[in-house]
Amino acid sequence: MPVSSVSAQNSWGVYLLASFSLLAIMSSQMSGVAQTSREGADLRCADGVQSIVDSLHPGITVELSIDAWPGADPVHLEGRTISVDYGQGSIALPVVWPLSNSTISPSLSYLVWLAGGVVQVKPLG
Repeated sequence: MPVSSVSAQNSWGVYLLASFSLLAIMSSQMSGVAQTSREGADLRCADGVQSIVDSLHPGITVELSIDAWPGADPVHLEGRTISVDYGQGSIALPVVWPLSNSTISPSLSYLVWLAGGVVQVKPLG
């Protein structure tokens, strides 16, 4: 067997070993980054719903929908709290108006309005 093909096989072997070693070392960090990213996306989503609910006034109806990014979590409305549960915990934000108990699912549209001082949510379609 020529020396060049033995050398090439050794080079590929070292490359593959180094690649798998790097993946093994970095997998926990990559998992942590993915979790932090998901938590940040859920926080921005809950903050947006909070802003819409807090800006409602009698006679105003708003159409609300949440984009369905991969791993999007539903938003729960209950009492005076908007919450989102994700893999490692929950995010809860207070709102001005009392909420009817409901859940806003990603990729669906909802009508949101204030009736009798309570926020009402109705799915469209």
